[in-house]
Amino acid sequence: MLDLRPYQNEALQKVYQAYKNGKRRVIVSLPTGTGKTVVFAHFPRFFKMKKRLLVLAHREELLLQARDKFLSVDPDLKVGIEQSSSQAPADAKVVIASVPTLGRAGGTRLSRLNPEEFFLIVVDEAHHAVAPTYQRIFEHFGLLAPGTSRYLVGFTATPRRGDKQGLGAVFQEICYARDLREMIADRYLCPITGWRVNSGTSLDNVKIRHGDFVESQLAEAVNTVDRNNLLGAAYMKLAKGRRAIVFCVNVAHAIDVCEAFTTAGIRAAAVWGDMSPEDRRATIADNSKAHQLPGLNDLFKLPRGLNLRGKDALSTERLIEGLTTRYPWIDIERIHKPEDVKIAAEQIKFWNFDPPDELAGFTRHIWHAIPGGYRLFLNNGESLLVESDLLDMWNVQLRSANGEFNRLNRFPDLKPAIGFADDFIVRERPDLKKLVSRTADWRDEQPSQKQIEVLKRNGIATPPELTKGQAAQMISYILG
Repeated sequence: MLDLRPYQNEALQKVYQAYKNGKRRVIVSLPTGTGKTVVFAHFPRFFKMKKRLLVLAHREELLLQARDKFLSVDPDLKVGIEQSSSQAPADAKVVIASVPTLGRAGGTRLSRLNPEEFFLIVVDEAHHAVAPTYQRIFEHFGLLAPGTSRYLVGFTATPRRGDKQGLGAVFQEICYARDLREMIADRYLCPITGWRVNSGTSLDNVKIRHGDFVESQLAEAVNTVDRNNLLGAAYMKLAKGRRAIVFCVNVAHAIDVCEAFTTAGIRAAAVWGDMSPEDRRATIADNSKAHQLPGLNDLFKLPRGLNLRGKDALSTERLIEGLTTRYPWIDIERIHKPEDVKIAAEQIKFWNFDPPDELAGFTRHIWHAIPGGYRLFLNNGESLLVESDLLDMWNVQLRSANGEFNRLNRFPDLKPAIGFADDFIVRERPDLKKLVSRTADWRDEQPSQKQIEVLKRNGIATPPELTKGQAAQMISYILG
């Protein structure tokens, strides 16, 4: 029997309450490693379901993983898998189905499932739910029809889609969400330490299509002998002896990186989605049991949501558009101690008080772009955050010094969300107006001697172009 953690029990209660409140299509968002599958594996018992439950997933590993979790909760539960040559028994209380199998255009497998027999449909990795294959399944079960009694519950660890396409057309509400920061603060997940290894590779000639790099061009740019060897050297320097996983651009890149590792005397194996399921499972299992590297994986084809136990270190060779152009590598979310500020101070452009271009026309405050939204630092460890969610809504939150979040409001558009947050300063923190104003005269002055002394005492660089405003912000990080 799998016991529930407090937040997993909260998620179940919120899913139940949302249905009671008339919602029929909701999302639960929990970070990777926090047991989303465990939550929906408790659905049959929690809801005391008389009808059947359908779970939708897009990879075989996720189907098998879900089946094992359901049986861990209730070994007597009748669970069947619907995929390719496998057909779920007619008396299976839980049907775990492959989306490509059920949602294939012109296919007949979907017609085997009578909508009247099902009450609850779960979508694992729900950020895929806008795809046509999912839409065909939803239409078959009447999930988007007004007045339906059936319940669609999506689970995802992805707070936003890479293509910026929201899920508001499918889901009505995010009924429960905990983010990575909260789970780390609550000690359910371990803190993350990141290093950037500079290879000098230029991506200027790599084109972008549908919001992402063209795979073939990206692979040609990064899959070089020198660069692959650099990965092995970085592993030996930063994570020697730890089990690790490297995400690569494509299969050829994964194979070449694996060769670079083995040539350097590091035991490694390459796996990818188009390997036979048996070979892939055996490779992952053998390397995990042997306490070696679990493998080097093609990010596009290795299934998201797959549990790989015992991973200690992560390297990503899958470059993300915008990471180094829009966001500084030293993310303001990661600055917690003087050492972090010291690194950030080496990139003086980071301490630029101009707002992101998309905010420049309607804010007077020093908002910073962060992945998925914007952050405004206040005083004594407080900050305001405006972040988008999977439903294309902008959430305004107040973050306290101890890391707790209080959602103040939410808006369908960015401009009113920023406006609400700016007005919050005027209403609730009027003494901070000069502190957060980007046009305050004091910001452009030379740093005071006391500021310079504080920075130097903490080993922080003080370049000639440093301003009083920048110095003040650095010191605020140091003093918390």
